[in-house]
Amino acid sequence: MKPMYFKLYHNPANKTLTIPRAALQLSGLADAEELILHTGGGYVLAARNALSTLECLHLLQFLTSTAASLLLQLAVFSQEGAEFPECEDTLDEEDEMDDPGLTIPACLLELAGLDEADSLEAVAEDGRVIVSKAEEDDPSEHREEDPLQEFDEGFRAMLQEGNVDLDALRRQMRQEKNHA
Repeated sequence: MKPMYFKLYHNPANKTLTIPRAALQLSGLADAEELILHTGGGYVLAARNALSTLECLHLLQFLTSTAASLLLQLAVFSQEGAEFPECEDTLDEEDEMDDPGLTIPACLLELAGLDEADSLEAVAEDGRVIVSKAEEDDPSEHREEDPLQEFDEGFRAMLQEGNVDLDALRRQMRQEKNHA
């Protein structure tokens, strides 16, 4: 059975919403006396309490294609702001000679949400160098919470393998949270 898409319009003032009968018929759920609703932030999935093996396979195939589509959407969103600004930071040759280490332009630190005055630490991971603010000795100081921490490491790894820029995704999530 091929997945079908329905667009529902809902008046939030109305406290009830009905699933269109055509959607129930096409999904084979018109005769179901009991449906299980799985809900989350921005989605609802309706299914029988116990699915047959074939129904499980169809659902898994649909969810896999949906996941691939969502992964692509997240990769596009996370890469949209990936252009680096033109940095006008320049280093004097004297400064370069005094400190043989790597100097990060102030505009890139600002883009990453880091302050030039902060102590920074760098970690090499998967061929990338990740620069972050050094851990504070005082754990009582408020630190900004990682919006991706609710997702397990394996899921975050899958996002990275799908070319999702996790740092850009974090910035996007923080921005959406601030505008909500």
